[in-house]
Formats: sequence, structure tokens, C-alpha cells
Amino acid sequence: MGLFNKLFGGDNRSNSSNNEKGDSPAIWSAKFVLLAIAEESGEAPSEDETRGILESTFPHFPTSEFVHLHTSLVNAHRTCSNSKAEWDRVWDHFLSQLKTFKLSETFSVMKEVAHIYFLFKMEESMDDVVENFTYRMSQFEKYLQISKSDYLSILEDAKENTGYNNF
Repeated sequence: MGLFNKLFGGDNRSNSSNNEKGDSPAIWSAKFVLLAIAEESGEAPSEDETRGILESTFPHFPTSEFVHLHTSLVNAHRTCSNSKAEWDRVWDHFLSQLKTFKLSETFSVMKEVAHIYFLFKMEESMDDVVENFTYRMSQFEKYLQISKSDYLSILEDAKENTGYNNF
């Protein structure tokens, strides 16, 4: 019965989206993107939409992690019920995982998130998601193991590499 409560929300509302121990660096940036989209849209993407986002944005995403990620996303959305305070709690837990990554993993994850950020900025239809992305990226500082100058350098490199400077 406890397993079903964890999977389907049960009465353990405050922990239903935080049941996993932590996300691996390999899926962290994908989850970041999906959480930002789910929070902004007010709904969790369907399995097909999630798969489409992952296949187009993260071609290297491990398919074995797809079900776990989609379930986690649905649970986060269910927990939050479009409440800013609940979303802040989910994001705080999620972003705190950055502290557990090795320095090299943090650099890789930040490069990936920054790259996607500038790709989204070039898409007019993504304006609302980009605004949420910007807000959530501003919360990285308290969890990053890299310096602020390294982080800003990563953002600048991503800006140049995506062609956003010429956009």
C-alpha cells in the first residue's frame, strides 16, 4: 500500500514529488526543461509530448530513464496543483541536487541547460517558458559548486555557440 501512496500521491502530499533520492547528471538537465515547461503550462506533458521533447532536445537521453522521469514530472505537477509555493518547494529540492554533483558533472549540466536556454530564446513560441527558465536559472547560484564567473562564462559560450548573438 505504501508503494501506491508514493506513486499516486496518497496522503503524503509534501513528499510525493521528492521520493527519489536524486537525479543523475545524465537526466538532470532534461528534468529541468520538463519541469520548467510543466510549471509554465500548468499541466504535465503527456507521455508522447515528453518523449517528443526528450528525443528532439536530448538525443542522448537514456530511454531506460524515460518512465522514471515522466512519473516524476506527473507527481511534481500533481503535488503543486499550480501553487507557486509548492512549485518553489519542488524546485528547491530539485536544484539542491546540484550540490551532489562532481565539478565536471556540474559543468556539463550547466552547459546543457544554457545551450537549451538560448535555443528556446530563439523560438518565439517559447517566450513564457524562457521567462520561467530565466527565473529558475537565477536560483542556481545558491547550489552551484562552480564560481559565478565560470557560470557566466558558460552562459556566454552557449550564447555564441547557439547563434543567439546573431539572432
